[in-house]
Amino acid sequence: IGAGKFGYHIFAFWSSKYAWIPEQEYNEGASSAQPQSSFLSKRLLPHETEIFHVKPVSTNNLLQYIGSDIHFSCGYEVQSFTASLEGATICLKNNVNRVGSIFVYVPHSKVDGMIVKVGGVPIQRKHGGWDVVANTPGEKEDKVTDSSTARKRTTVSSICRGRIVQIWVVVHGNNSERDGEISIILP
Repeated sequence: IGAGKFGYHIFAFWSSKYAWIPEQEYNEGASSAQPQSSFLSKRLLPHETEIFHVKPVSTNNLLQYIGSDIHFSCGYEVQSFTASLEGATICLKNNVNRVGSIFVYVPHSKVDGMIVKVGGVPIQRKHGGWDVVANTPGEKEDKVTDSSTARKRTTVSSICRGRIVQIWVVVHGNNSERDGEISIILP
């Protein structure tokens, strides 16, 4: 899977659920006889199935495509994905009518003031547009909480490395120019 310095994105296709796990937790599954082998597990009900997509959290401060509930491969539906420090453009294949959601990792919590367009039209946060569905914790940092006494108390807290954004999309399947195009513009 690759190095997960900031942990791993876990996306469950059938349930459209996202989870983040730290690198240590993923690597705890490795045995000493096979240090490259790691595993994840989830208890399923009888006759239940799930497809998990596992990706390391991006270390380059760019948006990252996590997956969708549109195609089980969580990538086959994508015609192109272009990311920069200013945002990203995702073009979904537009030869078939599809309705669903895509999930994108936005680093450093840059969602306040973020503009999302589907088919060139701005969509609103929440109410059938887009919303934050999860956070990815970052590295730990120490903070001094009480420096007025002779003894300093230090607590450790997590910082938010990024957010997982769910964007609801409709692809009309008519091969029109902006059909299936999602633009994310960061503040």
